[in-house]
Amino acid sequence: MPEEQEQLKFWQKSWVMWVCLILFAPVGIVLCYLNRERHPKWKIICGIFLVLFLIGLASPKNNNTNTNTTTQTAQTAQTQDNKPVEKKEELAAKQETNNEKSTQKQEITLAMPICPRAGIGDSVENFKRAVPGRSTGDMTYDGKNGVGAVFVGDKVYQVTVLGRATVNGRHNDLSVKDYYPVDAVLVEDKGEDNDAAGSWRWWSLYHSDKLAESMPNSNGNFVIIQRLYDTGKVNFVISIGDSL
Repeated sequence: MPEEQEQLKFWQKSWVMWVCLILFAPVGIVLCYLNRERHPKWKIICGIFLVLFLIGLASPKNNNTNTNTTTQTAQTAQTQDNKPVEKKEELAAKQETNNEKSTQKQEITLAMPICPRAGIGDSVENFKRAVPGRSTGDMTYDGKNGVGAVFVGDKVYQVTVLGRATVNGRHNDLSVKDYYPVDAVLVEDKGEDNDAAGSWRWWSLYHSDKLAESMPNSNGNFVIIQRLYDTGKVNFVISIGDSL
């Protein structure tokens, strides 16, 4: 018997087969089959370890499947719970964006000047940007080149243009068109209306729809008054209202 054991190859030895059956059943089962002549109960041995091997394979898969199913169910439930919150946040963000756009559009609309440069009915900010100068009071402003203004709230109420030279008497009102609305329409030319010695005065009444939108209390009416002095200088006053 010992001689027979010594003549056996390594993989034919019984202890090798048993180690393989325990550690890696498929190899052990193959070895058991190959050595079946030396193991009369090889079918029982192979059957037992085959069943154990299949159970071992099936158990982790089932556990992983259950774990994955549980995790997926939990994630689905969490997603469903978060949907109303996400929807509310999305709607709130969209509403905020719309409000910002509306505010920006309104600011742009309010900031658009109604005069070619800046004048009555425009914002104080636009006027100061177009006509550099300095404030001489809460409501008065002294700009460069003899252009001044009177403010009411955040709007320009009156513009004065001083020291323009004249040659043949009265100037055309278009010489100060930069300071009154672009859609101005002449309502009535009052002509000459002198009120003091040494000067001549003319005034005209105008209407502007843009001015009415910018300053509703004005009804869109404004006057342009020009005074000619003996020195040859003429001053303009562009003021909201319909009379001197």
